[in-house]
Amino acid sequence: MRINKYFTAYASVLILSAVFLTVYLALREVDQLLYQKINDLKMENIKISGVKKKVDSLTDYVRQKGIKTYTEKEALEVLLNNADSFIKLYDAVLKDDLKKEEGYYSVSLGFDYYPDSSQDLFSLLVDLKNRISPVVEIKKLRIENLNEGTKVYLEVKLIQPFLKED
Repeated sequence: MRINKYFTAYASVLILSAVFLTVYLALREVDQLLYQKINDLKMENIKISGVKKKVDSLTDYVRQKGIKTYTEKEALEVLLNNADSFIKLYDAVLKDDLKKEEGYYSVSLGFDYYPDSSQDLFSLLVDLKNRISPVVEIKKLRIENLNEGTKVYLEVKLIQPFLKED
């Protein structure tokens, strides 16, 4: 009988040790997972603060340069007015329909330009490059020397960004 009591006590201690060891290992795994998640959150916080600094810097730059920000409706109006101006000034043709992307509107136009001199062409290209609202991206530029003068074909994409209204 005495052996049974010792055996029962030994078996109980063994079972309790196994349970405690299992609980310990599980809690240790949870602790490591939580520690990793805390480190991940700290890294994300560092990234967010870096992005916030960049946003603040960009906001200061916009304020210093006097760049106007547009709502979605205003941006559409500005883009359509500028596209209309291109159509009237240069007899431009619509190459792509009006597109609304994430945070901007865009439209592509193509037109022929007949500069009187190379300086005229240079002035036009500089003017297009320096435009802020809308931004002009030159997609194609083809120069042909004809008997009656120089013919330049330009395909441009007008891009007008806007701030989304929440």
